Amino acid sequence: MKFYLLLIFVVVTVLSSCEKAPKCWGDRIVNEGEIVADTNLCLNCTFLANENTGFVINSSIDLQRIHRGYYRLGDACQLNSFNLNEYSLLALPTVATCKHKLKKSVTIDDGSKYYLYTIEIEECGDCNETSYQANWVLIPKIKSGYSVKFKTLRLPK
Repeated sequence: MKFYLLLIFVVVTVLSSCEKAPKCWGDRIVNEGEIVADTNLCLNCTFLANENTGFVINSSIDLQRIHRGYYRLGDACQLNSFNLNEYSLLALPTVATCKHKLKKSVTIDDGSKYYLYTIEIEECGDCNETSYQANWVLIPKIKSGYSVKFKTLRLPK
């Protein structure tokens, strides 16, 4: 009898843990729109920026300014190289709890001349762990005269 009680306790504990979030099981959500790839500005660096603060890099000057201003730099921090004549970089830092899925999308509104970088966050599980992500993406070069807007959506649990 004690064995069955112990077994039930273990099963309930495992099923209610943060690691077991069925809504977050399955394939990673694919990026949409203008996004060419997910990326990072540098290797072995820590990005220090507030959640929901959007970043745009169109030139090497932008890249150096953000690298110096928002990264904790150390001997091992190496800036990645990007072809900023053909591509732009966007970031929208987010904080999510426990297990989660992110759906990233960049769309262009030619009528209003802006790009919209949207991140939908689907959180699963009820735990106190947090996950900070910078969410850097590579897109084709931003058109001259266009601005960028940022939007974060949290889907209901």
